[in-house]
Amino acid sequence: MSSDRELLSSDGGAHPSSVVADPRQRQILSLLRDASGPVGIDELARRLAATEDETTERRLQIDLYHRCLPKLEEIGWIERDSSKGVTVGSLPFGHGTSPLPALEELDDQSWRAIGALLRCPRRRALLSTIVEKHHQLTVDELTAELEKSSHTMWREYDETTIHVLLHHVDLPRLADVGLIEYDTDEKWLTRTRQLMTLAEQIDFDRRLVGQ
Repeated sequence: MSSDRELLSSDGGAHPSSVVADPRQRQILSLLRDASGPVGIDELARRLAATEDETTERRLQIDLYHRCLPKLEEIGWIERDSSKGVTVGSLPFGHGTSPLPALEELDDQSWRAIGALLRCPRRRALLSTIVEKHHQLTVDELTAELEKSSHTMWREYDETTIHVLLHHVDLPRLADVGLIEYDTDEKWLTRTRQLMTLAEQIDFDRRLVGQ
């Protein structure tokens, strides 16, 4: 179990990727999403304690006050009112008024994938291109697609830089979290079923915004 020192420590500031990788943060968002109105911090700690058998309400209050809620507020996913409590804010999951992905139920691999996208905004543009391709792609073909695409974050790079970023950074990372299959020797890639499932849950082009 984490010590109080660990609960109070900063791990580099608020970032969506660190939040979605944290099961407690996802549980907080799930509880707030399901609430009928604002939830006080003490009440939120009580509800969290019911899901974490080995953690006391006092320790959860400390973590909420000093780590969890400040991070969620900084990235705009919750709103806090000192008199009314905490409400869920704007989340980059789901479409319109449709239900969010199951924050408390999605397996770790799915949340690792979302974290990889949030950590690096250019991957959102990259995957929106890959999602549209029904066939195997080479790195050269993908490089050419990105060069002529409307995604300004890729068009600012030259051909050589795009190729290097794809082969050495982005494609291996996306393969690591199960969104593509990538042959590093032959330099070809193909989308996976997990990517297509995730594409149905997340709007790559408009809602998933890196901070």
